[in-house]
Amino acid sequence: MFSKAVKYIEQQGYNDWFILSAKYGLLSKVEVTDPYDVTLNNMKAPEKKEWSRKVADQILSLNLNSVDVYAGMNYRKFLLPLLDAQGIKWSIPLMGKGIGQQLQFYNRKFN
Repeated sequence: MFSKAVKYIEQQGYNDWFILSAKYGLLSKVEVTDPYDVTLNNMKAPEKKEWSRKVADQILSLNLNSVDVYAGMNYRKFLLPLLDAQGIKWSIPLMGKGIGQQLQFYNRKFN
């Protein structure tokens, strides 16, 4: 699904886009990392909050006014309120779609 999401995002005309990494926070689309087995799905709330603070700081350093978020709830839950507090507008283009529905959405775009 990641590769389909990337293909879709690249066709949307964004100035730039980034990857939310459970291990590294915000990654540039050109950054290369070694494979890792870390996910926010297995983290407790305090760990997710700390990760979200790190990512929010990384986003703030980019001087963005708004962001579109294509990540799941675990990656958004604590992050979006932090962005709100800093006046960064956000949207979730695939809001309300489960993983299967997101995959169907991308498949319809590229099949």
